[in-house]
Amino acid sequence: PLVRGISVRNDLAEVVFEEYPKLREIVEKLRCHGAIAASMSGSGSSLFGLFSVKQDAENAARFFRNAGEIVFQYVL
Repeated sequence: PLVRGISVRNDLAEVVFEEYPKLREIVEKLRCHGAIAASMSGSGSSLFGLFSVKQDAENAARFFRNAGEIVFQYVL
């Protein structure tokens, strides 16, 4: 997807998601929580979601924290 005119894409993600389907599930959950783009960073050290609505980001963060995940939030 394009975010502010920039393509958010990681060619390695599909290969990694085939091997580790749980990671694909997490990215899909980010999108279900309102992320306008979600994928893995670089070689997969983290997954991320980009949100245009602050409340969606906060709800997603809460969801993942409650599931025991480590969450970092950055607001522009």
